[in-house]
Amino acid sequence: MENISVYTKTIYTFEAVKYLIDRLSSKGEENEKLAIFVFENSWVSINEFLALKYCLADRILIIGQKKTINFLGSSLRSNKYYYINFEGGMCFLFAGMKDFIVNRGGRTCSLFPVSKHPGVKELTAQEYKVMSMYIGGLSVQHISSIVGLSIKRVYAIKNYGMRKKGLWSDAALVRHWEIITRFVHLKDYPPPQINILTISRRDIQGYMIL
Repeated sequence: MENISVYTKTIYTFEAVKYLIDRLSSKGEENEKLAIFVFENSWVSINEFLALKYCLADRILIIGQKKTINFLGSSLRSNKYYYINFEGGMCFLFAGMKDFIVNRGGRTCSLFPVSKHPGVKELTAQEYKVMSMYIGGLSVQHISSIVGLSIKRVYAIKNYGMRKKGLWSDAALVRHWEIITRFVHLKDYPPPQINILTISRRDIQGYMIL
């Protein structure tokens, strides 16, 4: 492949991905632009999310923890995104990358840990209201008195809304709430400035430091 872009925060991860790509890239489609994003942490920043959202590649592979994949898969709206859970080990990672690069994502996730996005689920007005008040510092008891619902019902609304958005904890809700609330207003943000590296068959074409 003449044009595979890779995002990662560490050069060591980049070299590992480059090594795997070097073993596969000669078998891929020459005229197709691919991008690979590796998220080693549990959190996704605004810039990282926007880089994914506005990436111009024909297909995009996201490698990360299951919790990261759950969040991104519930928020990104295009069929060009594919996912690999790197917690499956090196053999699964290589098989998934082969599926993405060589087989063009044609296999099912039951064979390899790569799959299309699970689908965007919008929050209802009630879920958004409850989660907004919770993230604003109000207790569930206080929210219950405001909205006129039982404490148990408020908990259920908050937790179901979090599951819709692939949020596994209150910490994840805090970290990713800005992305969720600004999702329909992304044009308000400046272009992302992140670490994008482009691999050719010959060498690394570019390396941008954060």
